[in-house]
Amino acid sequence: MNFKGLIEQQGYSEARLAAKLNYSRNTVCNWCAGRRTPAIKVIKEISGILNIDIGTIVESLLEKEK
Repeated sequence: MNFKGLIEQQGYSEARLAAKLNYSRNTVCNWCAGRRTPAIKVIKEISGILNIDIGTIVESLLEKEK
């Protein structure tokens, strides 16, 4: 599953996750599209917010939006 799908599966939108992380929605959109990758510190934060292990998040980031 790609990163966007993972976010949505946990009941979050890109905008809501961006707000929780204090990042712009555009930044999260870039992560979802595979144009950028968040820093490991941010991935750890995302893991806590979404309650998903870091490995699953990394795998989802490697899979581009379909």
